[in-house]
Amino acid sequence: MTSPSPSRRPITGLLRLLAVLLTVLGVVAVSAGAAVGPARVERPIGSGPVASFSITTPACAVAGVPFRLTVTARDAAGRAVPSYRGTISFGQGPHDYSGLPETYTFTAADRGRHAFSVTVFTAGGWAFSTHELGDLSVAGTGRGITVRPGRATQLAVAIPPEPIVAGVTVPIEVIAWDDWGNIATSYRGTVAMSTTDPAQGAGVAPARIRFTRADVGRVALELPDGLTLLTPGDHTVTATDVRRPTLTGSTHVVLPEPRTTGPGLNGWGDNEFGQLGDGTLTDRSTPVVTSTVRTWTDVAAGGQHSLALADDGTLWSWGSTDFGQLGRISEEPGVDPGEVGTSSAWTQIEAGSVSSAGIMDDGTLWLWGSLADSSAPVQVPGTGWVDVALGSDHGVGLRSDGTLWTWGRNDSGQLGTGSPEEYVSVPTQVGGGYWAAIAAGADHTLALRADGSLWAWGRNAFGEVGDGTTTTRSTPVPIAPGTAFAAVAAAGDHSAALTADGGLWTWGRNTQGTLGDGTTTDRLVPQQVATDRTWKTVQLGGASAAAIATDGTLWAWGRDSAGQLGDGTAVDRWAPTQVGTAADWTTVSVGTEFMLGLRS
Repeated sequence: MTSPSPSRRPITGLLRLLAVLLTVLGVVAVSAGAAVGPARVERPIGSGPVASFSITTPACAVAGVPFRLTVTARDAAGRAVPSYRGTISFGQGPHDYSGLPETYTFTAADRGRHAFSVTVFTAGGWAFSTHELGDLSVAGTGRGITVRPGRATQLAVAIPPEPIVAGVTVPIEVIAWDDWGNIATSYRGTVAMSTTDPAQGAGVAPARIRFTRADVGRVALELPDGLTLLTPGDHTVTATDVRRPTLTGSTHVVLPEPRTTGPGLNGWGDNEFGQLGDGTLTDRSTPVVTSTVRTWTDVAAGGQHSLALADDGTLWSWGSTDFGQLGRISEEPGVDPGEVGTSSAWTQIEAGSVSSAGIMDDGTLWLWGSLADSSAPVQVPGTGWVDVALGSDHGVGLRSDGTLWTWGRNDSGQLGTGSPEEYVSVPTQVGGGYWAAIAAGADHTLALRADGSLWAWGRNAFGEVGDGTTTTRSTPVPIAPGTAFAAVAAAGDHSAALTADGGLWTWGRNTQGTLGDGTTTDRLVPQQVATDRTWKTVQLGGASAAAIATDGTLWAWGRDSAGQLGDGTAVDRWAPTQVGTAADWTTVSVGTEFMLGLRS
């Protein structure tokens, strides 16, 4: 074998090296010594077809300030595709940003990557996405960007929606905003508060509010701080930065003329749940005209809710609705009357602790709230109902044939049937004979027969049954035999009755002067009180009582924890005390810590 000449070895090696290089460059090389023809060009080694898009943004931006958003076309391996000339879509519809078109077509100059100048106006977390027009499978979403609020450019003053009452402080809130409607969380200024009410003692306390980092752009003044107005009329409440007077804001508020008593529906006492029906949650220590949306013919005050009958036969409710006692779909307390259903056939109403009842003109009885386990009226079995009374958790009804029926809880014998059952779900007849009137306390029951004789049963821990003992009675027992009564009332652990000649009698628990006899001594039998006048109606509720005299004046006594006695104080009264000077009261109803009344 002949070895290649030494001069030829380096040439062969160089040719081989050149072939490798040409292969890398996409040109097919020929072996050394072979004939070389035109080169066959293959597809360059590089990116493949577009499989997705990447979107890059800064991690943070400021509302209203442009930032750079870059979209890059990429193949399946994640490599940029400089040759991409397709069209992408950012979606349609309104957006809270600017700078992104609905569609964009890449050009040769983009080389597969295009940057947009985007401005976002709403603070928060944002993530942008895009896809190839007509092909949702070729898409991409950015990693997200946090947009911070802009610099504070305006202040706002927020006041609760309920009506303002003269001299009653209400909480307010001061908020710093940027130009785009975001709370300016970085605001650290000091704000001076002012009002247009010239009265001494009116204004905002404190008069200056300093925003700190922890406030994140909003400061709420909680009671006892807040806004107090004294002068009826239109007022402006203004907040102004002490160093930047142009950073300011205000709100308009109306202080109505003071409410007073007058014809129609009046309410007073506790109003925590809007049970007075005056559109506020403000307690009243004297009667004030509340709802005037209808002409009312009857009212009933319950635990913390109210019912009223309008002259067109419709039934309305307001106040607390924790147990569905308003009889209408409502999860929040109703500070204004709302209609119960659509019927205009209601003739009688009754409000218990957390239940309600009504009778229609066809003699049907309807129940709702805790005792019915329903927030909508449910019909009680039977017909011919003419009267109904509700205790804490039991019901009493009279039918037109004079029969008396009870249902509900019976753990204290309050149903009067003598049965050991602790709960009876359907009305059960009590005794025989003809009954004429009924009343229900918390856990005891009173009833009158047609001859005026009084009977009672149920819990008797404080003498509320009135038989001279504190023994619980599970069947009716006679009370004050020989005395003819004309009306009865009961609530809590106390009782009352009127005789035909207008005498007022009370008995039972007397812790806070509830019996009106000038003492706080419990009474185990009925005793006559307030003999200086004659009475035409008496009502009890909680530990308070009220009665209308035959001259039309209204009197109240007992507990006065929330102004429910209506004399402008919160002082318990152990004897009847006149409520105002009006002599045209026609109806009164007593709730747990509030009262309702009608004036002609």
